Amino acid sequence: MPQIDFSGIQVPGPSSGASRPQEPQRNDDPVKLREMLLANPHQLALLKERNPPLAEALLTGDIKKFTDVLKKQQNERAEREMERIRLMNADPFDAEAQQNIAEEIRLRNVEANMESAMEYNPESFGQVIMLYIDCRVNGHPVKAFVDSG
Repeated sequence: MPQIDFSGIQVPGPSSGASRPQEPQRNDDPVKLREMLLANPHQLALLKERNPPLAEALLTGDIKKFTDVLKKQQNERAEREMERIRLMNADPFDAEAQQNIAEEIRLRNVEANMESAMEYNPESFGQVIMLYIDCRVNGHPVKAFVDSG
């Protein structure tokens, strides 16, 4: 089977002429992150819902407190990820490693089920109010369902 050589294809890169792929931008600067969150009410609402300690630190107006909470959470997340990687690279027949692998698979399945439920059955996550009205059809009293959709 003939091989295809892709080495001659030029990939567009940054305007500086370098041909390396761009990495996704991360905003690690607490000051910029704080400004971005304060400027976007939707993101601020999500932060209040999903990360109340960080949102509380943000709303105090104290940049040092916000930076400390942010760095602490980033360090904790990095430690958890390193521990997870260490356990994944451990002896595959170790009972603790097997238990952690099983738990990670279970969590991924739960997350996939949640995404599926939110996409296909969003009414399960909120209260749906049905509207029935009294009316007459050909002189007979009936309850009619009003479908506004």
